[in-house]
Amino acid sequence: MQKLRLFSLLFLVLFQIPNGVFAAYYDTLPKGVRAAVVRQITTDNINSSFTGNQQEKEYFLKLSLDARALQGAQQIFSTYLDALREQSPAAYDALQLGEYEISAKAKVDIQGFGLAYGLTDRLTTYISFPYFHAKVNINMVRTKGNNNEEVQRLLKANNSDPNTVSTVSSIIVGVTNSLPDASGGVIQSAVVNYYGYRPIGNWEGEGLGDTEIASIYRLTDWADAGLATTMGIVLPTGRTDDPDIIQDFAFGDGQFDVFSEFGGGFRAGVSNWYSDSSLRYTFQAPSTKTLRVPDSSDYLLGSKKATFYEKLGDKIDFFAGETYKFNEMFSSTASYLYNYTFESRYDSPYKDANKILEKDTAKSSHVGKLAVAFSTVDLFKKNKFFAPISVSVSGQKTLRGQNVPNYTRYDFELRLFF
Repeated sequence: MQKLRLFSLLFLVLFQIPNGVFAAYYDTLPKGVRAAVVRQITTDNINSSFTGNQQEKEYFLKLSLDARALQGAQQIFSTYLDALREQSPAAYDALQLGEYEISAKAKVDIQGFGLAYGLTDRLTTYISFPYFHAKVNINMVRTKGNNNEEVQRLLKANNSDPNTVSTVSSIIVGVTNSLPDASGGVIQSAVVNYYGYRPIGNWEGEGLGDTEIASIYRLTDWADAGLATTMGIVLPTGRTDDPDIIQDFAFGDGQFDVFSEFGGGFRAGVSNWYSDSSLRYTFQAPSTKTLRVPDSSDYLLGSKKATFYEKLGDKIDFFAGETYKFNEMFSSTASYLYNYTFESRYDSPYKDANKILEKDTAKSSHVGKLAVAFSTVDLFKKNKFFAPISVSVSGQKTLRGQNVPNYTRYDFELRLFF
């Protein structure tokens, strides 16, 4: 991607009504019955991701304060660099006042809300959406100093007047020595005035995520097993990535999605073990977006923006879970979740940029999840409890992945049936 991004976090929501809402995956609401779902999601500090080689790597980007970046930063640099380029183009190309590594960590809290309604005993429709509260903390560290000795050598090779060389070299030394700390004005000036980004710093944001609307249809009437299918659409109601902010991330991906899901479950004999699994395919519709044009695959900041045709890769999601019911109220579930996202495609007049943006967009993740739940639904059906409610607490961890964040997530969920 073209800048430091933590936005793959959209998949953290996974706020789907079907899995585990009722007694089994394939259960639907009785006709006329409603269910309200509230979920609180929080993550640990997210500061790394899995690369294309499935190796964990911390979030950071490199920013080089070379002549090109400094040219539009401040007038003092522009005046000096124009004179330097006239005297020695080689010295101008070689000039570097330093290099910085910018690292980041994010913290996300999400409130999920859902409402389901039983249209018939077999058909349930639902709507769900998340609301994000996100923080990104930025740390900038200077990793390389100036190379004024090399610049002076190139100036001497190009200029026979030692007095002129000495004057220019003195300016170089003065500029280098006056460079402030990593959080100071020079690097911000380069980022803002040359590249056109907003200042680098801590970022906070909140807002609505993408909205999911779907219907679940139960295919069977078996006693201890069943099958169901789900069809739905995802509306682009979430905040999209801002190409002018390096340190932000999106709450939505900015286009419509259509998905289809099939799954089922069964009870293992007369035991208290229940097995469920499902498979979902999501088609992500193409759209046009304004994005940064990256300078190169190694230096992903870009000073220009352009309109790109973007086709995000379609997604496959697989879920498998084993639930043990201790009694009519308490249960525990161990789950495995797998996601694969196909490579994205970009099209614009910038052919090299298209290839750079497409690089490393194929994603996969393997997630393990443990949950405990308390439910009064069975007791309510037997007139032993006054209200049907369900409460669950869960934790999940990315075990392995490719081009996705490495995170631990915790959920608290309350479901009311009425």
